[in-house]
Amino acid sequence: MYQPPDMSRWTGRVDYPRSVDTQRWHSVMQALDMSGDIPAAKSGTRCYALLGFCCDEGVRRNLGRTGAREAPAFIRRSLCNLAFHWDDVILYDAGDVICSGQKMEAAQAMLGGAVYQLLIAGYRPLVLGGGHEVAYGTFLGVHPFAQSKKHELGIINLDAHFDLRQYEGEGNSGTPFLQMSEVLKKENSPFHYLVLGIEESANYSGLFQTAKELGVIWKLRNEPMTARITAIEDFVSKVDSVYLSLDLDVINQAFAPGVSAPSALGWTPPEILEILQLVLSSGKVACMDVAELNPAFDVDSRTARLAAGLVYEAVKRWQ
Repeated sequence: MYQPPDMSRWTGRVDYPRSVDTQRWHSVMQALDMSGDIPAAKSGTRCYALLGFCCDEGVRRNLGRTGAREAPAFIRRSLCNLAFHWDDVILYDAGDVICSGQKMEAAQAMLGGAVYQLLIAGYRPLVLGGGHEVAYGTFLGVHPFAQSKKHELGIINLDAHFDLRQYEGEGNSGTPFLQMSEVLKKENSPFHYLVLGIEESANYSGLFQTAKELGVIWKLRNEPMTARITAIEDFVSKVDSVYLSLDLDVINQAFAPGVSAPSALGWTPPEILEILQLVLSSGKVACMDVAELNPAFDVDSRTARLAAGLVYEAVKRWQ
């Protein structure tokens, strides 16, 4: 189901004198109700639409630690008091897609429809997950949008896992990129997938074999930054549009304890920022999602604040 934006949650500190020089995210956020037709994005501006995906059914199916369905609310709360600095940016809260019971596939389809609607109207969707099953839902929107533009779509995933697991019947949080490859194969379309941050110990050998068979490009967590930069530049140069997915479990658990599968050896925030800068400055990113925040296991809102900080940096760096 879809829940329109609740603007009462956008509250926070008010500084004086009240002016454009003292604005924070809570004071500039606008509502974008997607239950009907939405207006076109304002010309000459960068219009970002925050769309929540309240679901962790995929994590449950994947036998992970549930609780990610609460992530959108916690990320929004951590965004409220961030300073607002841009003359050419308009921020919108586009509400939430909510997974009712175990109806994950219906929620993913609804998310895809909302993402597509935002893209067609000229917005930049920033999807706030949810488990990483959010990725397949986002893809269901960005893929037809790229097709409408006759664009080759490239998928970049910052993740400790390939998320290419085989499945029987129902998908889960470990299968979204395999599901994408299956859709593209049926259409005889190429599967351009780059995943950065792979943790060897978190992916069994069969996943590496699947990645090879599908032509996936990956970089291990401990490879040098120069290798990551080269891979990104080469990958982005060969596609027209990019869908960027950030799974917070690629980050070291000292900084991101509130995820389904914490990473003891993950990246630091500065490493993530360097990659975000490179990808988002390419001018090819169509949409982005942030996945796997699990407030039930967070420590002092550490992971929620980090997620909010990365959303802030995405808005700042997205060209």
